Amino acid sequence: MANERLIKLLETQLTLEKESARALRKEMKDIDHVGIKALFEICAADSTKHAAIVQMMLESLKSGELSRETFVSTWQQRNQGLEAIKTHIDREKKMIELIKDEVLATDDKLIKTLLQHILNDEERHHKILKEEVWKF
Repeated sequence: MANERLIKLLETQLTLEKESARALRKEMKDIDHVGIKALFEICAADSTKHAAIVQMMLESLKSGELSRETFVSTWQQRNQGLEAIKTHIDREKKMIELIKDEVLATDDKLIKTLLQHILNDEERHHKILKEEVWKF
């Protein structure tokens, strides 16, 4: 069955993501350089985020609730959760505008690269929330 194969794959992915985040955070304790420490934290945070997404997919696949309609209707029943997401989308829009301005304004290549990375993440998050999940 395809679902069983996917569930196994996701379980393996979940273990790897959790191990990766844990190992990076452990290694960070011995690092003094602010840039390297930040890089480790960013990678660990990404693995933690990925683990949460994989966990959600696993639970949803096992319960049969993995669909856009089920996801949205469940959240829409929780007005407070829906309002929090709407507020987050508004804040994200402001962050995107601010970072775009900063990317254009700075001449420092490293700062520009890092800001562009943040901008790409924010735009991707914004698209997922605004266009694919809630369609505001």
